[in-house]
Amino acid sequence: MKYTKAILVLALVPCLGLIACAEQAEQEGAAMEMAAMDMETLGAEMSQIEAAWKTAYEAGDAAAVAGLYTEDAVYLAPYMGAARGRAALQTQLAASMGMMSSRQITINRTDQGGSGDLSYGIGTYTVQMRMGGAPEPMTDNGKYLTLAKRGADGSWKIYAHIWNTSLSQAEVAKMLSRIAGMSGTTKM
Repeated sequence: MKYTKAILVLALVPCLGLIACAEQAEQEGAAMEMAAMDMETLGAEMSQIEAAWKTAYEAGDAAAVAGLYTEDAVYLAPYMGAARGRAALQTQLAASMGMMSSRQITINRTDQGGSGDLSYGIGTYTVQMRMGGAPEPMTDNGKYLTLAKRGADGSWKIYAHIWNTSLSQAEVAKMLSRIAGMSGTTKM
């Protein structure tokens, strides 16, 4: 009898382990479903921010663009120092947008993710801009990475934004020469 109880216990232990594993798998499956639903919601929320960013940028409204960022945001544009804080970001945007008489941007998010109150977006952009009185527009294209934070009110704001051109150095130099009204090339 003593051995029978021991054998019964030894036989039940693996069964209990399997039951526990099945319960854990069920919970993880539910969590994965929830994460997939959250990514869909996150994607929609990020699309709203991108649409607002595009509208404000194309309008040349540096204050509205800056309003989409956290107060302590970091903006990392190429060939410039980091703009730290919403006010510095607005100043930098106003200066660069002030050189353009018009701009049109296409944003294509290719990857996104997040966890908790942080999310990221990775993608490409194409911007067509007319500089001052230039007779024809110039086009830039490149890639970007944004990191957004969810605030206490539940809204998302961009915390960090880095972008850079995919144009070659020669193409950038030619563009800078046109902007500066110089002939020849500009050293990078």
